[in-house]
Amino acid sequence: MSLAVSRFSEFWRGRSIPSRRGATSQGIAEFQERYKVILPQDMRELWLLMDGTEGASADDLTFWELREFRGVPEVFTGADYECMDVRCPPGLPHPASYFAFSDYLIYSFCYAVGLGESVPYGQVVFIDGSSWYRC
Repeated sequence: MSLAVSRFSEFWRGRSIPSRRGATSQGIAEFQERYKVILPQDMRELWLLMDGTEGASADDLTFWELREFRGVPEVFTGADYECMDVRCPPGLPHPASYFAFSDYLIYSFCYAVGLGESVPYGQVVFIDGSSWYRC
């Protein structure tokens, strides 16, 4: 297990938030094929270990299931997210190359990872509704 995955899983265990059984290799392959991307090794490893969390932590952070993981524009225009405070910030370069995987304070903020060729591969960004920041 990579150091990043170990720390991430310890973070969730320390908050007593149950995680879902890991995603399957087939599910990950289907995701990568559907979006024509390759997940970084540590993200593949993480989803194989835990496929999201069962609810949010006490500080309202949620790690999404693989089936919820999708491109930033798709997330912020989907019918399921009409109540979200988060919007795709206009300054985010190539937003379709970023994929959201976690939210904070019930969709007030989210975390996304760069997977497209036009953005730094594996770069995580924090989106707060009108701005974005590199993590």
